[in-house]
Amino acid sequence: MRYSIISYSFRRSFDNGSMDINGYIDFCHENGFTQLDPWMKHLEPGLTDRAWLAAVKAAGDATGLPFGCVAIDGGHIYEPTPGERAKTRAVANAWLDVAEFLGASQVRIDTGGRVDAISDEMLEIIVDGYNDLIPPKGWK
Repeated sequence: MRYSIISYSFRRSFDNGSMDINGYIDFCHENGFTQLDPWMKHLEPGLTDRAWLAAVKAAGDATGLPFGCVAIDGGHIYEPTPGERAKTRAVANAWLDVAEFLGASQVRIDTGGRVDAISDEMLEIIVDGYNDLIPPKGWK
């Protein structure tokens, strides 16, 4: 069994500057966790800076901890219009590329649709959206 703590749990430490992604990796290594589960906000420089992302991957590799689940926010599947869905799909695809680069074994992408109940039409859009992402091109 694998054990982890998502970096989101340390969001206040990231926000106040007392922890960064390297501190998170070190914390997980020092405390016996078996994989890294970063929240996408803590990997944002990696969207545009592959050298930064390569350094993060190298830091994880140096501890022997694999990247497990990257939690992706903002790439949710449901939006009411095709244009809004295209925007969130682009976000999801960008983060899938980051997760693949890190060798992550999983991603978490929410459905979206902040309503009390999901209609049949919404469910169809959600299912089609996930089917479009699974498997994303290049994902192995």
